[in-house]
Amino acid sequence: MSRRRQKLIRKIRRNIPKIDCISGCSDCCGPVTWNRWEIEQLDVVKDVLGAKCPYSTSSGCEVYCKRPVVCRLFGVAEGMECPHDRQPARKLTRDETRELLAEYWNLPDFKVLGIPGWLNKESGQDVLQNVLDEIHHIVDAT
Repeated sequence: MSRRRQKLIRKIRRNIPKIDCISGCSDCCGPVTWNRWEIEQLDVVKDVLGAKCPYSTSSGCEVYCKRPVVCRLFGVAEGMECPHDRQPARKLTRDETRELLAEYWNLPDFKVLGIPGWLNKESGQDVLQNVLDEIHHIVDAT
């Protein structure tokens, strides 16, 4: 991974608020959109094209420190609340989340591996944005 990309990834991750997750919890886990460089940083690569993340176990996330950006948003972005009411000091607004995702999608040589498979940047962005829009729609309806 290029130094420029590493620097951009660190910047994006720093802009995501931290949350104190419950040790061993995987209640937010589901299908995950991964990109190529997120997969490349893992020690063990598993098939990520499933209904649930293969790194989610009864003991929690096997790759918590290296988890993808989308996983880092759960519990800290408005509309993506933790089912256990864990919260950061300040949540990201929907606009902040969209801006952060736009930065993420515009990383150099970005390709998505996830649902339904290798996607180009534009269709990958549409998939994740549709997932986020659906989450926000469900939350707004309750």
